[in-house]
Amino acid sequence: MLSSTLTLISQGIDKSTQLLKLAKADDWDAFHELEAERQSDFTNLQLENLNNLTDAQHAEVQKQMAMLVDLNQQLEEVCREQRSDLSDQMKKFTQGNKAKKAYSQ
Repeated sequence: MLSSTLTLISQGIDKSTQLLKLAKADDWDAFHELEAERQSDFTNLQLENLNNLTDAQHAEVQKQMAMLVDLNQQLEEVCREQRSDLSDQMKKFTQGNKAKKAYSQ
């Protein structure tokens, strides 16, 4: 059980790292595809069944989960920045259209 859990967490870390690269490269189609895979993997993750871990095993799971949380925070930040950039672009586009309409009347 522990090895499969660690494998799923490790795969989540790998996919999260890839997602971060895709987000920074603005490859949102590939991002969404990989994110769906990652979410599917996480549905198979059953941490509640890890009751009888040794201290070392618990530390390993905790270490990997901390890495995953950190990557998720980085992903959230990149996505927030992208959303803000898109919002700014939309505002400029809307302002440009309003000005165009005003001068064309």
